[in-house]
Amino acid sequence: MPESHRRARDFLAGRAGLPPLSQIGRSPEEIAEAEEEHRLTWRVRGALAALAEIYHQRLIANSEVLAWFKSKYGIGDETIARLKIGFADNEPGLVPALADGAGAFTLRELAATSAFRPTAQDGLFPFFEGRIVFPYWSRGNVVS
Repeated sequence: MPESHRRARDFLAGRAGLPPLSQIGRSPEEIAEAEEEHRLTWRVRGALAALAEIYHQRLIANSEVLAWFKSKYGIGDETIARLKIGFADNEPGLVPALADGAGAFTLRELAATSAFRPTAQDGLFPFFEGRIVFPYWSRGNVVS
């Protein structure tokens, strides 16, 4: 969770005379491990959202695939935009688009999305290629 949320939660616990909630019954190692797992979960969700956005933009940019999809399934622009339906067109450089620059995701985070397969050379290869992609949403987050 964001550091500001943790500080606010621990402040309220202190006001109520309780120990910080993140530390109840846990060793420092267990606390660090739980926080790392939570951080990874948020980063993976962020990577899935970024991937959904890239695939969505690639569907919108490909007029041929977009026209086929709309005629085949009868789904309109509003629904396509709201659900971030996309097209898995992995060129140019999908992995570098996610792994470079501000807010870049690590290869571990990208692999944890299950949208990529590891290569023998310690790289990643996109799982989907040339397919329409429907992101799964839960509570405002892309979850797979």
